[in-house]
Amino acid sequence: MVICVFMATKTLTITEEAYNLLKNVKKDSESFTDAIVRVAKKDALQKLVGILSTGEAERMRKRIKYSRKKMNERVKKIVDRLKG
Repeated sequence: MVICVFMATKTLTITEEAYNLLKNVKKDSESFTDAIVRVAKKDALQKLVGILSTGEAERMRKRIKYSRKKMNERVKKIVDRLKG
């Protein structure tokens, strides 16, 4: 079996300053693409900081915990039924 993966590429023109900034944040093991993706994702996550009050965050945490518990219970029932 042969699997071919083609990645689209784009050519960007950036200033020398932008290039140097990117080069400085790029890890030795990363490509420039990897560095851009890492920095862009980090920036996106940082924009989420502080959008919920402490109370809202706690209510959300509790709802997520409850939902996970219910999902685990449903999965366990399904597995038990499949086991017979």
